[in-house]
Amino acid sequence: MTFYIAQAVGFVGMTLAFISFQQNKRERIAFLQMLSSLVWTLHFGLLGAYSGMAMNLIGAARGFVYSKKGSASWSSREFWPYVFSVVSAGCCIVTWESWLSLLPTVAMVVTSFGLWVDEPKTVRRLTLPGSWMWLAYNLVNVSWAGAITECFNTASIFIAMWRFDRKGRKNS
Repeated sequence: MTFYIAQAVGFVGMTLAFISFQQNKRERIAFLQMLSSLVWTLHFGLLGAYSGMAMNLIGAARGFVYSKKGSASWSSREFWPYVFSVVSAGCCIVTWESWLSLLPTVAMVVTSFGLWVDEPKTVRRLTLPGSWMWLAYNLVNVSWAGAITECFNTASIFIAMWRFDRKGRKNS
């Protein structure tokens, strides 16, 4: 029963993640990613995938800090991506399951830098590889909602690239 509850929770996280990449402001992407990460924290906890759970908890904190970037001086410091990268590496050590724990950790590091930048076009390009790393982690941990989410995330990023990035290039 817990498995099915975990999958249902994952589908809520999936919806939030998909909507996040359809935003054209970095702050909105970060805020919706924060909410999605909180839901995924619960999802991976229910599945017993503790590396994924830890990375999503860090992702929620990151989303909160990044959503405040520009409006609060404390959140605009250049060190934040490094802080989240170091914390991710530490949590990887603590929650080590196997070499597969490196997948969500590397994804977290890459997206910590990707979500930091101000240009949504760059955000999308830098978060795409992280999505593929999460896909592999989800498949191994039997997170069907997670695997489907990463397929949708990839499609959502490509759709947003076409909607916003390609269109912007035409108008330039």
